[in-house]
Amino acid sequence: MIRIDASLLYCMITLLEQMKVSCRLQAEIKVVKEAHRKEFLRHLELARNYAEKLSLPLTQKQVDRLAKGVWENTGSYRDILASLTDLTTRFSDELVLYHMPSEHQDLFEHARRKIGDELLSRFPETLFDIEEGGKCLALGRGTACVFHLSRVVKVGLCYLSKEAQKYQIVCPDFGSTRSWEHWLNPIEAELRKDRRRKTDDWNAVEPNYATIVKLLRTVSVAWRHPTLQGEAKYTVEEARDIFDAIYEFMQYAATAKLS
Repeated sequence: MIRIDASLLYCMITLLEQMKVSCRLQAEIKVVKEAHRKEFLRHLELARNYAEKLSLPLTQKQVDRLAKGVWENTGSYRDILASLTDLTTRFSDELVLYHMPSEHQDLFEHARRKIGDELLSRFPETLFDIEEGGKCLALGRGTACVFHLSRVVKVGLCYLSKEAQKYQIVCPDFGSTRSWEHWLNPIEAELRKDRRRKTDDWNAVEPNYATIVKLLRTVSVAWRHPTLQGEAKYTVEEARDIFDAIYEFMQYAATAKLS
């Protein structure tokens, strides 16, 4: 898939229509005038360049065939008009357009700008999936977006598990559990303990873990499914909620003191 410059598309269509108008006005004349022949060749050269930039190889070939006939001056204005009609048909058949709302363009093309430097510094391996998740979201592919987000949250959960173990909080490995509760329950149990049973080191980071639990609960609710793998199907709106919730969780995990 390539990004199409709308001005190229407009110029291509304008050139073809200009040539058609000229041919219609001269339709009764058998021999193409030299001035028109030169003009048509210039237009066709431009049309070929536009077709190449738009990645339309079949249209390019049709332009080449038409240009060859004009160069050899073997046809009338009616013949050129018929060839232009064929060229327009080929152009329409080969070019397929999808419209992306302007509010989605940043997600598709500039997701990196939306990612905090702290997050990328702490979790550089998440960049690919955050960007791809943003592209899927922009293209209306909610379930594909959540697939990429599951890989992002895996990084955050593995980091959380490693940090929590320093306080004898045992969270499962990502691959050994499919439940959000298996991550949340051990931390919540530690948060519920009597303060007299807690160490000074834990008391210093306890508010941060409380926030982590709150953010993970938000992710879990948005996930709308009891497992971490995202096996359910997701709408764009649901994927957007998950995207925002995971981003907030990952951003906090990257900046908060957890040990």
